[in-house]
Amino acid sequence: MKCPIHQPLRFAVMVILSAPLSGIGQPALASGFDDYDPGFDSPIAGVLQGASRSGPERTMGALIEDICPGGLERGRILDTVGGRDLADRCTDMVEAIVATGDVNAGLDAMATVAGDEVATIATSEIDASSGQLDAIGDRLQSLRSGGPRVAFALPGSDGALAARGGAGLLTGGGASADGIQRLGLFVNGSYDYNDRDQSFNEAGFEADGYGVTAGLDYQMSDVLLVGAAFSYKNTEADIARQAGTLDTDSVGGFGYATYTIGGGWYLDAMGGYTQNDHEQTRNVRYAVLGQTRGNVSTSQIALSELDSDEISGSAKLGFDAVHGAWTVSPYVRADAAKVDIDGYSERMSRPTALGNGLALQVDDQSFTSVMAAIGTQFGWLATYGWGTWYPQVMAEYVHEFDNEGDPITGRFINAPGVTFQAGIDEPDRNFANVGVASSFILNSGTAAFVSFQTLLGYRDLTTHAVEIGVRVPF
Repeated sequence: MKCPIHQPLRFAVMVILSAPLSGIGQPALASGFDDYDPGFDSPIAGVLQGASRSGPERTMGALIEDICPGGLERGRILDTVGGRDLADRCTDMVEAIVATGDVNAGLDAMATVAGDEVATIATSEIDASSGQLDAIGDRLQSLRSGGPRVAFALPGSDGALAARGGAGLLTGGGASADGIQRLGLFVNGSYDYNDRDQSFNEAGFEADGYGVTAGLDYQMSDVLLVGAAFSYKNTEADIARQAGTLDTDSVGGFGYATYTIGGGWYLDAMGGYTQNDHEQTRNVRYAVLGQTRGNVSTSQIALSELDSDEISGSAKLGFDAVHGAWTVSPYVRADAAKVDIDGYSERMSRPTALGNGLALQVDDQSFTSVMAAIGTQFGWLATYGWGTWYPQVMAEYVHEFDNEGDPITGRFINAPGVTFQAGIDEPDRNFANVGVASSFILNSGTAAFVSFQTLLGYRDLTTHAVEIGVRVPF
Protein backbone atom coordinates (compact mmCIF):
# COMPACT_ATOMS: atom_id res chain seq x y z
CA MET A 1 0.00 0.00 0.00
CA LYS A 2 7.42 1.55 -0.12
CA CYS A 3 8.70 5.38 3.00
CA PRO A 4 12.06 6.85 4.19
CA ILE A 5 14.32 7.76 6.95
CA HIS A 6 16.52 7.01 4.64
CA GLN A 7 13.50 5.13 3.29
CA PRO A 8 11.68 2.74 5.65
CA LEU A 9 8.65 4.98 5.80
CA ARG A 10 8.29 5.12 2.03
CA PHE A 11 5.61 2.54 2.78
CA ALA A 12 3.30 5.52 3.22
CA VAL A 13 3.71 6.82 -0.29
CA MET A 14 3.20 3.53 -2.00
CA VAL A 15 0.31 2.34 0.11
CA ILE A 16 -1.85 3.96 -2.59
CA LEU A 17 -2.17 2.75 -6.18
CA SER A 18 -3.47 6.22 -6.89
CA ALA A 19 -6.56 6.38 -9.02
CA PRO A 20 -9.24 8.52 -7.37
CA LEU A 21 -12.86 7.59 -7.84
CA SER A 22 -14.04 10.60 -9.81
CA GLY A 23 -17.50 12.03 -9.51
CA ILE A 24 -18.63 10.78 -6.12
CA GLY A 25 -22.39 11.13 -6.16
CA GLN A 26 -22.57 9.95 -9.80
CA PRO A 27 -23.00 6.18 -9.40
CA ALA A 28 -22.59 5.31 -13.08
CA LEU A 29 -18.94 6.34 -12.97
CA ALA A 30 -18.08 3.65 -10.46
CA SER A 31 -18.72 0.66 -12.67
CA GLY A 32 -16.21 1.00 -15.47
CA PHE A 33 -18.77 -0.35 -18.00
CA ASP A 34 -18.72 2.71 -20.30
CA ASP A 35 -17.76 0.70 -23.39
CA TYR A 36 -20.04 -2.25 -22.71
CA ASP A 37 -23.60 -2.70 -24.00
CA PRO A 38 -25.43 -5.35 -21.95
CA GLY A 39 -28.06 -5.74 -24.66
CA PHE A 40 -30.97 -5.02 -22.33
CA ASP A 41 -32.23 -2.42 -19.88
CA SER A 42 -31.63 -3.53 -16.31
CA PRO A 43 -34.81 -3.10 -14.23
CA ILE A 44 -32.67 -2.13 -11.22
CA ALA A 45 -30.12 0.05 -13.02
CA GLY A 46 -28.76 2.66 -10.60
CA VAL A 47 -30.76 1.41 -7.61
CA LEU A 48 -27.95 -0.40 -5.81
CA GLN A 49 -25.39 2.23 -6.70
CA GLY A 50 -27.65 4.95 -5.40
CA ALA A 51 -28.04 3.23 -2.04
CA SER A 52 -24.32 2.57 -1.63
CA ARG A 53 -22.30 4.11 1.19
CA SER A 54 -18.78 3.49 -0.12
CA GLY A 55 -16.75 3.00 -3.26
CA PRO A 56 -16.59 -0.81 -2.99
CA GLU A 57 -20.37 -1.04 -2.43
CA ARG A 58 -20.95 1.22 -5.42
CA THR A 59 -18.63 -0.81 -7.64
CA MET A 60 -20.27 -4.09 -6.67
CA GLY A 61 -23.72 -2.53 -7.01
CA ALA A 62 -22.99 -1.59 -10.61
CA LEU A 63 -21.74 -5.10 -11.34
CA ILE A 64 -24.76 -6.80 -9.76
CA GLU A 65 -27.17 -4.45 -11.55
CA ASP A 66 -25.68 -5.62 -14.83
CA ILE A 67 -25.35 -9.38 -14.30
CA CYS A 68 -28.25 -10.19 -11.97
CA PRO A 69 -31.27 -9.24 -14.13
CA GLY A 70 -29.70 -11.07 -17.08
CA GLY A 71 -29.01 -14.19 -15.08
CA LEU A 72 -28.41 -17.54 -16.71
CA GLU A 73 -31.10 -16.94 -19.34
CA ARG A 74 -29.22 -14.02 -20.91
CA GLY A 75 -25.79 -15.60 -20.63
CA ARG A 76 -24.45 -13.04 -18.21
CA ILE A 77 -23.57 -15.77 -15.68
CA LEU A 78 -22.08 -19.18 -16.52
CA ASP A 79 -24.48 -22.13 -16.30
CA THR A 80 -22.32 -24.03 -13.81
CA VAL A 81 -22.56 -24.91 -10.12
CA GLY A 82 -20.68 -21.73 -9.27
CA GLY A 83 -22.67 -19.72 -11.79
CA ARG A 84 -26.00 -20.79 -10.34
CA ASP A 85 -24.77 -19.96 -6.84
CA LEU A 86 -23.62 -16.52 -8.04
CA ALA A 87 -27.05 -15.88 -9.58
CA ASP A 88 -28.78 -16.85 -6.31
CA ARG A 89 -26.47 -14.78 -4.09
CA CYS A 90 -26.86 -11.85 -6.45
CA THR A 91 -30.64 -12.12 -6.28
CA ASP A 92 -30.59 -12.37 -2.46
CA MET A 93 -28.67 -9.08 -2.17
CA VAL A 94 -30.96 -7.31 -4.62
CA GLU A 95 -34.10 -8.54 -2.84
CA ALA A 96 -32.75 -7.46 0.56
CA ILE A 97 -32.21 -3.91 -0.67
CA VAL A 98 -35.22 -3.36 -2.95
CA ALA A 99 -37.89 -5.74 -1.59
CA THR A 100 -37.57 -6.91 2.03
CA GLY A 101 -36.19 -3.71 3.61
CA ASP A 102 -33.01 -5.41 4.87
CA VAL A 103 -31.02 -2.59 3.26
CA ASN A 104 -28.03 -2.33 5.60
CA ALA A 105 -27.45 -6.08 5.53
CA GLY A 106 -27.65 -6.07 1.74
CA LEU A 107 -25.12 -3.24 1.51
CA ASP A 108 -22.84 -5.01 3.98
CA ALA A 109 -23.01 -8.10 1.80
CA MET A 110 -22.07 -6.08 -1.29
CA ALA A 111 -19.09 -4.57 0.55
CA THR A 112 -17.98 -8.01 1.74
CA VAL A 113 -18.11 -9.46 -1.75
CA ALA A 114 -16.41 -6.47 -3.38
CA GLY A 115 -12.85 -7.32 -2.31
CA ASP A 116 -11.49 -3.83 -1.61
CA GLU A 117 -8.76 -5.53 0.44
CA VAL A 118 -6.70 -6.20 -2.70
CA ALA A 119 -5.01 -2.77 -2.52
CA THR A 120 -3.04 -4.02 0.49
CA ILE A 121 -0.85 -6.11 -1.83
CA ALA A 122 0.87 -3.07 -3.32
CA THR A 123 1.49 -1.68 0.14
CA SER A 124 3.37 -4.71 1.43
CA GLU A 125 5.58 -4.92 -1.65
CA ILE A 126 6.76 -1.33 -1.54
CA ASP A 127 7.37 -1.43 2.18
CA ALA A 128 9.66 -4.44 1.81
CA SER A 129 11.92 -3.00 -0.88
CA SER A 130 12.18 0.43 0.72
CA GLY A 131 13.33 -1.02 4.03
CA GLN A 132 16.00 -3.01 2.20
CA LEU A 133 17.32 0.09 0.45
CA ASP A 134 17.34 1.87 3.79
CA ALA A 135 19.66 -0.71 5.34
CA ILE A 136 22.12 -0.27 2.46
CA GLY A 137 22.03 3.52 2.73
CA ASP A 138 22.88 3.37 6.41
CA ARG A 139 25.75 1.00 5.69
CA LEU A 140 27.25 3.58 3.31
CA GLN A 141 26.88 6.34 5.89
CA SER A 142 28.66 4.18 8.45
CA LEU A 143 31.57 3.60 6.08
CA ARG A 144 32.05 7.30 5.44
CA SER A 145 32.18 7.90 9.18
CA GLY A 146 34.84 5.31 9.93
CA GLY A 147 32.83 2.26 11.00
CA PRO A 148 34.49 -1.15 11.26
CA ARG A 149 34.72 -3.02 7.96
CA VAL A 150 33.35 -6.29 9.34
CA ALA A 151 30.58 -5.80 11.89
CA PHE A 152 26.99 -6.36 12.86
CA ALA A 153 26.02 -3.06 11.25
CA LEU A 154 22.96 -1.17 12.40
CA PRO A 155 21.85 2.16 10.91
CA GLY A 156 22.44 5.51 12.54
CA SER A 157 25.60 4.76 14.50
CA ASP A 158 27.97 6.35 12.01
CA GLY A 159 28.79 9.33 14.22
CA ALA A 160 29.56 7.19 17.25
CA LEU A 161 31.91 5.09 15.20
CA ALA A 162 33.70 8.18 13.96
CA ALA A 163 34.16 9.23 17.59
CA ARG A 164 36.30 6.15 18.15
CA GLY A 165 38.92 7.66 15.88
CA GLY A 166 38.03 6.05 12.56
CA ALA A 167 39.34 8.19 9.74
CA GLY A 168 36.49 7.27 7.47
CA LEU A 169 37.24 4.53 4.98
CA LEU A 170 36.12 6.72 2.09
CA THR A 171 37.96 9.85 3.18
CA GLY A 172 41.53 8.55 3.16
CA GLY A 173 41.46 6.08 6.04
CA GLY A 174 41.47 3.12 3.69
CA ALA A 175 44.47 4.16 1.63
CA SER A 176 46.81 1.74 3.34
CA ALA A 177 44.30 -1.08 3.86
CA ASP A 178 45.24 -4.48 2.52
CA GLY A 179 42.93 -6.76 0.53
CA ILE A 180 41.22 -8.22 3.60
CA GLN A 181 40.62 -4.86 5.22
CA ARG A 182 39.08 -3.54 2.04
CA LEU A 183 36.37 -6.22 2.21
CA GLY A 184 33.38 -5.50 4.45
CA LEU A 185 30.32 -7.39 5.71
CA PHE A 186 27.14 -6.00 7.26
CA VAL A 187 23.91 -7.41 8.68
CA ASN A 188 20.85 -5.37 9.64
CA GLY A 189 17.50 -6.21 11.26
CA SER A 190 14.28 -4.14 11.27
CA TYR A 191 10.62 -3.99 12.34
CA ASP A 192 7.85 -1.68 11.13
CA TYR A 193 4.20 -1.17 12.03
CA ASN A 194 1.58 0.38 9.75
CA ASP A 195 -2.02 1.31 10.50
CA ARG A 196 -4.25 2.43 7.62
CA ASP A 197 -7.70 3.89 8.34
CA GLN A 198 -10.66 2.81 6.27
CA SER A 199 -11.51 5.28 3.50
CA PHE A 200 -14.35 5.69 1.01
CA ASN A 201 -12.58 3.43 -1.49
CA GLU A 202 -10.30 1.15 0.51
CA ALA A 203 -10.39 -1.17 3.51
CA GLY A 204 -8.22 -0.29 6.48
CA PHE A 205 -5.57 -2.62 7.85
CA GLU A 206 -2.79 -3.13 10.37
CA ALA A 207 0.52 -4.63 9.25
CA ASP A 208 3.70 -5.83 10.95
CA GLY A 209 6.94 -6.34 9.02
CA TYR A 210 10.18 -8.04 10.03
CA GLY A 211 13.25 -7.93 7.81
CA VAL A 212 16.95 -8.69 7.60
CA THR A 213 19.52 -7.41 5.10
CA ALA A 214 23.10 -8.64 4.65
CA GLY A 215 25.72 -7.27 2.28
CA LEU A 216 29.31 -7.52 1.14
CA ASP A 217 31.28 -4.55 -0.20
CA TYR A 218 34.76 -3.75 -1.42
CA GLN A 219 36.70 -0.47 -1.31
CA MET A 220 37.96 0.05 -4.86
CA SER A 221 39.89 3.21 -3.94
CA ASP A 222 40.10 5.89 -1.24
CA VAL A 223 36.95 7.52 -2.64
CA LEU A 224 34.94 4.68 -4.21
CA LEU A 225 33.21 1.67 -2.64
CA VAL A 226 30.94 -0.83 -4.40
CA GLY A 227 28.89 -3.67 -2.96
CA ALA A 228 25.99 -6.10 -3.20
CA ALA A 229 23.30 -6.95 -0.67
CA PHE A 230 20.56 -9.56 -0.24
CA SER A 231 17.48 -9.28 1.91
CA TYR A 232 14.42 -11.05 3.25
CA LYS A 233 11.27 -9.58 4.79
CA ASN A 234 7.96 -10.96 5.99
CA THR A 235 4.90 -8.71 6.28
CA GLU A 236 1.63 -9.80 7.87
CA ALA A 237 -1.43 -7.60 7.39
CA ASP A 238 -4.81 -7.93 9.11
CA ILE A 239 -7.63 -6.28 7.19
CA ALA A 240 -10.10 -4.15 9.18
CA ARG A 241 -13.35 -5.65 10.46
CA GLN A 242 -11.80 -9.15 10.30
CA ALA A 243 -12.15 -9.00 6.52
CA GLY A 244 -9.06 -11.10 5.80
CA THR A 245 -5.29 -11.36 5.92
CA LEU A 246 -2.29 -10.90 3.65
CA ASP A 247 1.05 -12.63 4.22
CA THR A 248 3.98 -11.49 2.06
CA ASP A 249 7.50 -12.90 1.78
CA SER A 250 9.94 -10.60 0.00
CA VAL A 251 13.41 -11.49 -1.28
CA GLY A 252 15.64 -8.86 -2.87
CA GLY A 253 19.04 -8.37 -4.44
CA PHE A 254 20.71 -4.96 -4.65
CA GLY A 255 23.86 -3.30 -5.90
CA TYR A 256 25.22 -0.10 -4.40
CA ALA A 257 28.11 2.35 -4.51
CA THR A 258 29.27 5.48 -2.74
CA TYR A 259 31.69 8.10 -4.00
CA THR A 260 33.41 10.76 -1.89
CA ILE A 261 33.52 13.94 -3.94
CA GLY A 262 35.64 15.89 -1.46
CA GLY A 263 35.18 18.79 0.92
CA GLY A 264 32.58 16.80 2.88
CA TRP A 265 30.41 16.03 -0.18
CA TYR A 266 29.41 12.51 -1.17
CA LEU A 267 27.13 10.69 -3.61
CA ASP A 268 25.32 7.40 -2.89
CA ALA A 269 23.58 5.26 -5.53
CA MET A 270 21.76 1.96 -5.21
CA GLY A 271 19.30 -0.14 -7.16
CA GLY A 272 17.89 -3.62 -7.25
CA TYR A 273 15.09 -6.10 -7.72
CA THR A 274 12.58 -7.49 -5.21
CA GLN A 275 10.46 -10.63 -5.69
CA ASN A 276 7.34 -10.99 -3.55
CA ASP A 277 5.14 -14.01 -2.81
CA HIS A 278 1.67 -13.15 -1.48
CA GLU A 279 -0.88 -15.39 0.22
CA GLN A 280 -4.25 -13.72 0.70
CA THR A 281 -7.42 -14.71 2.52
CA ARG A 282 -10.65 -12.74 2.14
CA ASN A 283 -13.58 -13.48 4.43
CA VAL A 284 -16.92 -13.54 2.61
CA ARG A 285 -19.42 -13.76 5.45
CA TYR A 286 -22.83 -12.09 5.57
CA ALA A 287 -26.52 -12.70 6.29
CA VAL A 288 -29.43 -11.13 4.39
CA LEU A 289 -33.22 -11.42 4.27
CA GLY A 290 -34.19 -12.21 0.69
CA GLN A 291 -37.67 -12.48 -0.73
CA THR A 292 -37.22 -15.80 -2.52
CA ARG A 293 -35.13 -17.79 -0.05
CA GLY A 294 -35.75 -15.91 3.20
CA ASN A 295 -32.84 -15.62 5.61
CA VAL A 296 -29.63 -16.59 3.84
CA SER A 297 -26.19 -16.82 5.50
CA THR A 298 -22.92 -17.15 3.63
CA SER A 299 -19.64 -18.13 5.28
CA GLN A 300 -16.73 -18.54 2.88
CA ILE A 301 -13.02 -17.70 2.72
CA ALA A 302 -11.69 -16.65 -0.67
CA LEU A 303 -8.10 -17.93 -1.05
CA SER A 304 -5.49 -16.70 -3.51
CA GLU A 305 -1.75 -16.74 -4.17
CA LEU A 306 0.17 -14.44 -6.48
CA ASP A 307 3.58 -12.98 -7.22
CA SER A 308 4.76 -9.43 -7.73
CA ASP A 309 8.07 -7.75 -8.40
CA GLU A 310 9.68 -4.35 -8.18
CA ILE A 311 12.65 -2.62 -9.76
CA SER A 312 13.78 0.27 -7.56
CA GLY A 313 16.62 2.75 -7.28
CA SER A 314 17.81 5.68 -5.19
CA ALA A 315 20.44 8.42 -5.48
CA LYS A 316 21.49 10.69 -2.60
CA LEU A 317 23.75 13.76 -2.60
CA GLY A 318 24.85 14.92 0.85
CA PHE A 319 27.31 16.94 2.88
CA ASP A 320 28.81 16.09 6.30
CA ALA A 321 29.87 19.08 8.41
CA VAL A 322 31.54 18.66 11.83
CA HIS A 323 31.41 21.52 14.37
CA GLY A 324 33.08 20.44 17.62
CA ALA A 325 30.90 17.73 19.15
CA TRP A 326 28.11 18.38 16.61
CA THR A 327 27.68 16.85 13.16
CA VAL A 328 25.22 18.35 10.64
CA SER A 329 24.42 16.35 7.48
CA PRO A 330 22.01 17.96 4.98
CA TYR A 331 21.07 15.97 1.85
CA VAL A 332 18.78 15.63 -1.15
CA ARG A 333 17.55 12.29 -2.50
CA ALA A 334 15.59 10.92 -5.47
CA ASP A 335 13.79 7.54 -5.40
CA ALA A 336 12.07 5.65 -8.21
CA ALA A 337 10.22 2.33 -8.35
CA LYS A 338 8.36 0.29 -10.97
CA VAL A 339 5.94 -2.29 -9.57
CA ASP A 340 4.19 -5.14 -11.41
CA ILE A 341 1.60 -7.30 -9.62
CA ASP A 342 0.36 -10.48 -11.28
CA GLY A 343 -3.31 -11.09 -11.77
CA TYR A 344 -4.91 -13.94 -9.84
CA SER A 345 -8.07 -16.00 -9.41
CA GLU A 346 -9.62 -16.82 -6.06
CA ARG A 347 -10.88 -20.19 -4.93
CA MET A 348 -13.51 -20.65 -2.24
CA SER A 349 -12.79 -22.60 0.96
CA ARG A 350 -16.14 -24.49 0.83
CA PRO A 351 -16.81 -25.35 -2.81
CA THR A 352 -20.20 -26.97 -2.14
CA ALA A 353 -21.59 -24.42 0.36
CA LEU A 354 -23.52 -21.21 -0.26
CA GLY A 355 -21.28 -18.52 -1.72
CA ASN A 356 -19.12 -20.90 -3.76
CA GLY A 357 -19.78 -18.77 -6.85
CA LEU A 358 -18.51 -15.48 -5.39
CA ALA A 359 -14.82 -15.92 -6.25
CA LEU A 360 -13.18 -12.98 -8.04
CA GLN A 361 -10.58 -12.79 -10.78
CA VAL A 362 -8.33 -9.72 -10.47
CA ASP A 363 -6.26 -8.40 -13.38
CA ASP A 364 -2.57 -7.49 -13.47
CA GLN A 365 -1.62 -4.20 -11.83
CA SER A 366 1.29 -1.93 -12.66
CA PHE A 367 2.38 1.46 -11.35
CA THR A 368 5.41 3.68 -10.80
CA SER A 369 6.54 6.07 -8.10
CA VAL A 370 9.03 8.93 -8.40
CA MET A 371 9.86 10.84 -5.22
CA ALA A 372 12.27 13.53 -4.09
CA ALA A 373 13.33 14.29 -0.52
CA ILE A 374 15.28 17.02 1.20
CA GLY A 375 16.38 16.63 4.80
CA THR A 376 19.09 16.80 7.40
CA GLN A 377 20.53 14.85 10.35
CA PHE A 378 21.95 16.31 13.57
CA GLY A 379 24.27 14.34 15.85
CA TRP A 380 26.02 15.12 19.15
CA LEU A 381 29.01 13.23 20.56
CA ALA A 382 29.59 12.53 24.27
CA THR A 383 32.70 10.66 25.51
CA TYR A 384 32.80 8.77 28.82
CA GLY A 385 35.21 6.43 30.58
CA TRP A 386 33.33 3.39 29.30
CA GLY A 387 33.07 4.57 25.69
CA THR A 388 30.97 6.97 23.60
CA TRP A 389 27.31 7.96 23.24
CA TYR A 390 26.02 9.47 20.00
CA PRO A 391 22.33 10.58 19.87
CA GLN A 392 20.83 11.81 16.57
CA VAL A 393 17.68 13.45 15.26
CA MET A 394 16.55 13.77 11.65
CA ALA A 395 13.76 15.26 9.58
CA GLU A 396 12.97 15.25 5.87
CA TYR A 397 10.29 16.54 3.49
CA VAL A 398 9.15 14.23 0.67
CA HIS A 399 7.22 14.96 -2.53
CA GLU A 400 5.63 12.32 -4.77
CA PHE A 401 5.67 13.20 -8.50
CA ASP A 402 4.09 10.15 -10.11
CA ASN A 403 2.26 7.11 -8.67
CA GLU A 404 -0.70 7.43 -11.03
CA GLY A 405 -1.62 3.78 -11.68
CA ASP A 406 -4.96 2.68 -13.09
CA PRO A 407 -7.82 1.50 -10.88
CA ILE A 408 -8.00 -2.20 -10.04
CA THR A 409 -10.07 -4.20 -12.54
CA GLY A 410 -11.55 -7.68 -12.32
CA ARG A 411 -14.67 -9.78 -12.56
CA PHE A 412 -16.56 -12.67 -11.03
CA ILE A 413 -15.00 -15.92 -12.25
CA ASN A 414 -18.54 -17.14 -12.98
CA ALA A 415 -19.45 -14.00 -14.93
CA PRO A 416 -16.33 -13.47 -17.07
CA GLY A 417 -17.96 -11.21 -19.62
CA VAL A 418 -18.53 -8.25 -17.28
CA THR A 419 -15.60 -6.34 -15.75
CA PHE A 420 -15.68 -4.13 -12.68
CA GLN A 421 -13.39 -1.19 -12.05
CA ALA A 422 -12.55 -0.39 -8.42
CA GLY A 423 -11.52 3.15 -7.54
CA ILE A 424 -8.38 3.72 -5.45
CA ASP A 425 -7.60 6.66 -3.16
CA GLU A 426 -5.46 9.45 -4.54
CA PRO A 427 -2.00 9.47 -2.93
CA ASP A 428 -0.75 12.25 -0.71
CA ARG A 429 1.83 14.31 -2.59
CA ASN A 430 3.64 15.88 0.36
CA PHE A 431 4.55 14.49 3.76
CA ALA A 432 7.44 14.33 6.25
CA ASN A 433 9.55 11.73 8.03
CA VAL A 434 11.14 12.32 11.44
CA GLY A 435 13.24 10.10 13.67
CA VAL A 436 15.58 9.76 16.64
CA ALA A 437 18.46 7.36 17.23
CA SER A 438 21.00 6.61 19.92
CA SER A 439 24.27 4.68 19.65
CA PHE A 440 26.47 3.36 22.47
CA ILE A 441 29.97 2.04 21.84
CA LEU A 442 32.07 0.48 24.59
CA ASN A 443 35.83 0.84 24.69
CA SER A 444 36.02 -2.84 23.70
CA GLY A 445 34.37 -1.96 20.40
CA THR A 446 31.03 -3.62 21.14
CA ALA A 447 28.17 -1.33 20.13
CA ALA A 448 24.43 -1.13 20.82
CA PHE A 449 21.93 0.85 18.75
CA VAL A 450 18.24 1.78 18.87
CA SER A 451 16.18 4.06 16.62
CA PHE A 452 12.58 5.14 16.15
CA GLN A 453 11.14 6.69 13.00
CA THR A 454 7.65 7.89 12.13
CA LEU A 455 5.61 9.43 9.34
CA LEU A 456 3.92 12.85 9.62
CA GLY A 457 1.29 14.55 7.50
CA TYR A 458 0.00 11.55 5.56
CA ARG A 459 -3.76 11.13 5.34
CA ASP A 460 -5.29 8.06 7.02
CA LEU A 461 -1.94 6.34 7.62
CA THR A 462 0.24 5.84 10.70
CA THR A 463 3.69 4.32 10.20
CA HIS A 464 6.42 3.59 12.74
CA ALA A 465 9.76 1.83 12.27
CA VAL A 466 12.04 0.52 15.01
CA GLU A 467 15.58 -0.81 14.69
CA ILE A 468 17.60 -2.23 17.56
CA GLY A 469 20.67 -4.42 17.98
CA VAL A 470 24.36 -4.75 18.76
CA ARG A 471 27.57 -4.48 16.80
CA VAL A 472 30.54 -6.77 17.44
CA PRO A 473 33.69 -5.89 15.47
CA PHE A 474 35.84 -8.69 14.07
